[in-house]
Amino acid sequence: MVIAPIKIETLASGRPWTNWAVMAVCALVFFLGGDFQMEPLALDRPFSLATSLFYHAQVAYFVYSLLLLWVFGNVLCRSVGGVLYLHIFLASGVVGSVMGLLVAGAAMPGAVGAAHGVAAAVVALYPLNEVTLLFLGRRGAGVHHVPLWMAGLGWLGICIFVALLQVSWLPWWPFVGGMLAGSIAGVVLPATGMFDRVRDENPTLWDLLVRPPREGRR
Repeated sequence: MVIAPIKIETLASGRPWTNWAVMAVCALVFFLGGDFQMEPLALDRPFSLATSLFYHAQVAYFVYSLLLLWVFGNVLCRSVGGVLYLHIFLASGVVGSVMGLLVAGAAMPGAVGAAHGVAAAVVALYPLNEVTLLFLGRRGAGVHHVPLWMAGLGWLGICIFVALLQVSWLPWWPFVGGMLAGSIAGVVLPATGMFDRVRDENPTLWDLLVRPPREGRR
């Protein structure tokens, strides 16, 4: 079965130019080729930790990353602006890559980890908003609407489960690291006042954790 997010309901608006630029760079690197493999400890390649954030080794990972960036990246970029969006993308990718190296001992491109971080940040900012999921299986296709917190928590649990049991040749710890970094960013931004949700938008995870119920909505 294949489960793919296709739409998120938010009140955020604007053109997410920075996210589109990130997607364009990923596409250029993928189609033009080039060796941007992740080697953070190689002194002769000090920029590999950053360049790997735009590299995809296979078509499946490229399509998957761009799907996450299109669905979640557009929302995040509209919500926090291009500068903060880029910081979250880069930080999530770096944390994911380093976590994969330290925990699994596997150096891999950080693009998918960065995309997971972007998605996790959106979940923390809009936990009660609905995400539309497309299900594809042997019995056909279907669409379901679930709260973002439920979809995000479920996917994080799957990533940790697969990473711990090592049931796949793919090191999943970079995915987990990216999601944890993005989640922290999504919680911290409202706390620091760097994110101000749109009027009548659902409360953020920070709102739900620390503010009284009567202040949950503006």
